[in-house]
Amino acid sequence: MDVSSSALGGGSPRRLFLHGGKWVLEVVRHVNLGHDLIRPTTQRLTGQRAITSYFKNNPDKASLGKATLRLIANEIVGETRSYVAEGADWIANSMPPPRGDRLDSERAPPEPPTLETVVGQLEAKVVVLTAVQEGLLTRLARLEAKMARGTFVASGSAGEARAELRPSSSRALADSESEAESGSESEAEPGSESEAESGSESMDESESADAPSPSLRGGDAGSDAEDGGAPAGAEPDAAEGDEPDEVEPPPPPGTPPRIQLTLPPVSELAKCVVLLIGGDVTVKEGDPPFAVNRTTKDCYAASILDDHDQTIGAIVMDLKAAVFLGGTLMMLPRTEIEQQLKSLSPGEDSIAASAEICNALSGAINGSQEQHVRVGRLEKFEFKSWSWVTSAADRRDLEDSFGGRTVLFSRPPPAQIS
Repeated sequence: MDVSSSALGGGSPRRLFLHGGKWVLEVVRHVNLGHDLIRPTTQRLTGQRAITSYFKNNPDKASLGKATLRLIANEIVGETRSYVAEGADWIANSMPPPRGDRLDSERAPPEPPTLETVVGQLEAKVVVLTAVQEGLLTRLARLEAKMARGTFVASGSAGEARAELRPSSSRALADSESEAESGSESEAEPGSESEAESGSESMDESESADAPSPSLRGGDAGSDAEDGGAPAGAEPDAAEGDEPDEVEPPPPPGTPPRIQLTLPPVSELAKCVVLLIGGDVTVKEGDPPFAVNRTTKDCYAASILDDHDQTIGAIVMDLKAAVFLGGTLMMLPRTEIEQQLKSLSPGEDSIAASAEICNALSGAINGSQEQHVRVGRLEKFEFKSWSWVTSAADRRDLEDSFGGRTVLFSRPPPAQIS
């Protein structure tokens, strides 16, 4: 089998096995998919000639190449062997050959895709690429606008805090204060002490006039609480164990009302997932719908945001979807994926890859409506922060071939959120 020199460079030998009278070397390479996402891919080199050429093109793996030639030289006809790379040597194991009786080089060529299939794949790719491009352009425009205003917004758990960047004003204020202090020390006269006292008295009066009323001060409020009093209009505490439902805060002044999110058909969403992950993964409509309520746990969620950073929808992935879809996209070993599922703790790679899946789904959403949306950070699902999903205006349930469930919700109008 002729293999180009570019295909023989780099990579990491992972496995060597003898099957059907032919030696096969598996080499793992890492392909950059963009968006800081790396996908490991496995290449198989079949035959002694291709394997020898690989090690000749990679002199840094000469020791492992010598060990490979020794194993090939001791071949026994009709025997099946399997080895995994350990440093500069091969360690025998009992792993079976890859699925299927025939190797990659022996498989019959697949049927050529129809024109409709090719067009559908191209359309799906355009949707994903358009979503990525629009997301980057939106973020860039938002950043440029904030830099032009001299402000930035820092997001925190309690909300958003706005800080102004005015170094020139701060420096001028500091200079004026230092000049005032130096002037008061150099020009002080015997009669200035009484003036300073009268000035301090007037300052005290102005401070007392501008100070907030005692009922608004934290210390006084704490004293009232200790005395058993309660602020006017306060509601009784919720029963122990109950979590209050989310109350939608009013939008900032000048923010236009959010537009109702329109969700595309399940087929369009499924196409985005299958296109991104590839392989034998399939996605269909989930039936019955996945229950999301107060008892839901071990799930992950990401907000669907409009151009004004208002939450107009959500994507919720259960643990199996986050682990298997994300882990498969990163081409993690099946044993590692199952271990993450068993320990109820997806790895960082799986979460990052699942976030990319949510981003791909936003491309399908953008293709079904006029407004532009993007996806927020994928985080652990907490019902008290997403209680509105129980009264969602619309939803789409997806079920993948691993048994995982992914649900997209359209947020109801503000008047319908309890």
